[in-house]
Amino acid sequence: MEKRRIKKHDRKGPGKWFKREKSGIGLNGVFWRYLLTSGFLAAALCAVWLILFNILVNMGFVLSAYTAVRGLTETERALQGQAEFNPEGIPHFYEWALVEDGRILESSMNQKQLEYAREELAGSSAPHGWFYSQYFHLVPLESGQTVMLEYDYSVCYADPDLNEVLPDFQTVYIGLLLALLAVSIALCTGHYAKILREDTRAIAEACEMVRKQELELPLPGQARVRELQASLETIGLLRRELSHSLKEQWAAEQRKNEALAALAHDLKTPLTVIGGNAELL
Repeated sequence: MEKRRIKKHDRKGPGKWFKREKSGIGLNGVFWRYLLTSGFLAAALCAVWLILFNILVNMGFVLSAYTAVRGLTETERALQGQAEFNPEGIPHFYEWALVEDGRILESSMNQKQLEYAREELAGSSAPHGWFYSQYFHLVPLESGQTVMLEYDYSVCYADPDLNEVLPDFQTVYIGLLLALLAVSIALCTGHYAKILREDTRAIAEACEMVRKQELELPLPGQARVRELQASLETIGLLRRELSHSLKEQWAAEQRKNEALAALAHDLKTPLTVIGGNAELL
């Protein structure tokens, strides 16, 4: 009767034995949860990152990337109001060069920035720089000289001394965000990989129990993923069928042994009589 019930379910597909297959979450659900969880964590980290950046800007710890552009008019007005050029009035987020007749007389720029400045004076319109694009603004003075201001769209510390001793704020801050994103994705991946790893371990242990013919012991656990749970239940069904088959085989062996014992007993009596008569003869 049990065998007929099992075969009926095998023929018609998942029946009563597989009703628990509907519980848990499917593989598609696992992957979607992974994507949604990773996306949510990434969005939350980006939001916190931006909020913290705005707090640092409002506190005056760092300057926004547009500070140099917004300060061009005021800096130009201050330079043109000087009787004699004095670089002390130029904010620290600018690099400067004093130009006369196309020649750079003095400058606060490094060697690479001076090359860009000479290209700018030569009329080049190509972008300068590969990580931060360098821009130049010319301020004519009453003396006939020109002050060339160099700036870029980068975030810097409000304190000029910090710019000298600390690494570039924008690079560090973006690197921090990337590191946090990598950690969050790694943690999320590890969590869902652990779920799949535990489920597959349960299936492997169930298969090992079948190999060792440990058919009466309960299965090691349940799988949380629906498809893997269905595989685990199929292994359980196979264990039951194998156990039933072995029991039938053992019972048949017992019946055969009993029949052979009865036949031997039946043959023993006449053989004893024949042996006795042979001795008398």
